[in-house]
Amino acid sequence: MSRLSSIRRIHAIVLFLLISAAVATACAVNPVTGKRQLMLSFSRDNEREADRLGIEYATTGGWAAGEMANFFATLERMRPKSGGGLPDWLSTHPAPEKRVESVRELAEEWRGKVEHATLLVNQEDYLQLIEGLVYGADPRQGFVRDGWFNHPGLTFRFPLPEGW
Repeated sequence: MSRLSSIRRIHAIVLFLLISAAVATACAVNPVTGKRQLMLSFSRDNEREADRLGIEYATTGGWAAGEMANFFATLERMRPKSGGGLPDWLSTHPAPEKRVESVRELAEEWRGKVEHATLLVNQEDYLQLIEGLVYGADPRQGFVRDGWFNHPGLTFRFPLPEGW
């Protein structure tokens, strides 16, 4: 290989590295981020579609779909206020405060499209139906109580370190 072709090859490698670095910077330091960003946007769009369909189905079924906004308001209250959470553009779901607004608007829009005299909330019956329902982590797969990890299915337990 001649000295000139070696220099050309080095120049091509350096040029490739510079272009790669520029693209990586444009994609927020990681070249995968651009693709990930597209997928996150798709996921948020799916959530918005689920909200729209949920409101449509609930309202046409005679339920007060605007009550969904209260759920998203609760999620918003649970978000960290210190700014430690993910920015909206990195989230798989639309921000709860935006969902509160859109759900209220969509519910009002659908309210005008149906002929129900009153839309049901029926909160007490619903709460009775879900009373005792297990949610979150399955305690049969293990749980922590009083500084001990307990696994009832495998019948073992062990102490956890202080502050665990």
